[in-house]
Amino acid sequence: MARELTGAAATTVLTTWAEQQEASTAAPDAGAAVLATLLGDHPASRAALRAWLQAIPRCSGAGLHGGFAGVLAGLRLAARVDPALGPLADRTAERLAPGGGWRSREVGFADYDLVSGPAGLLAVLPEASAAREHLAALDVPGGFRIGGAAPAWARGGVVTGLAHGVAGPLAVLGPGGSPDLASWLVEHQETDELGVVSWRSRPDGPRRAVVRRQAWCYGTPGIAWALWTAGGAFADAGLRAMDTLCAAYDEEVHLNDHPLSLCHGAAGVLLIADAFARNSPVGGPLRDRLLRFLHTRLPDVLVMTDLSLLTGATGVLAALLTVEGADRDWLRLLALA
Repeated sequence: MARELTGAAATTVLTTWAEQQEASTAAPDAGAAVLATLLGDHPASRAALRAWLQAIPRCSGAGLHGGFAGVLAGLRLAARVDPALGPLADRTAERLAPGGGWRSREVGFADYDLVSGPAGLLAVLPEASAAREHLAALDVPGGFRIGGAAPAWARGGVVTGLAHGVAGPLAVLGPGGSPDLASWLVEHQETDELGVVSWRSRPDGPRRAVVRRQAWCYGTPGIAWALWTAGGAFADAGLRAMDTLCAAYDEEVHLNDHPLSLCHGAAGVLLIADAFARNSPVGGPLRDRLLRFLHTRLPDVLVMTDLSLLTGATGVLAALLTVEGADRDWLRLLALA
């Protein structure tokens, strides 16, 4: 019954998304392609994919969220609904694989991160050897120190989180891919007043008694998962950190910003708790709790004006469908596959 309810909600959101595209000038967000693929061969899916494909010419850059790496991910998913898209996906992969132009000093997010940089490309195109070699060769931490091409809050620092920080490259490089990055993250973990092992967005930033941003993008969930993927003692460190969050998790405290979304909110933590639960003794109760929480908030999801993957309704519904048994391959877009 829960899956049927979520599917009906997803159909409603996809239909709304497709209708809005006629007036949009934005590049295609991967959320519609993800949700359409999870729904399968359905009129709403086909209509959304047609609208999504028509928006591709508005795309620029190579990023995973907002660029052509995201288009590649969407095409590969959409080819499951329409196999005729397979050759287009292959040509896109061939053009993206060489990469290049990334800086190794005074970097910006586009030089390394998961959202806009080579970590995102590697997440959806594991054969992109240029991206892998660039990330593996970056000096730790100096090669990740932010220069002028980034928001002011990050300049001069090294960012920790999965979205824009060193945890993103760590997650996509895989077991043994960057022990120096994993060691750096373990070295900079802290325990807040709730007993949660966590990380500041940058280690030299202000310390807070309680780390409120516990999400996919920053904080314990995403970083703990990156450490888990690194394997060995680092995996144990990630498991322990996630366990402390599960024990102290409080929706009133930890869902203070975009509370439903993948990036900042419950949907992202749900997916990470689910990923841990599938691979370890940790995460199951928190997954079940957040699944119930999001189902009670479905009416709020359906009226969201943001329909994007990371911060909007398509991402929330994709998370629910996935935890309820839908295909997990799209989780590459979040470095969770």
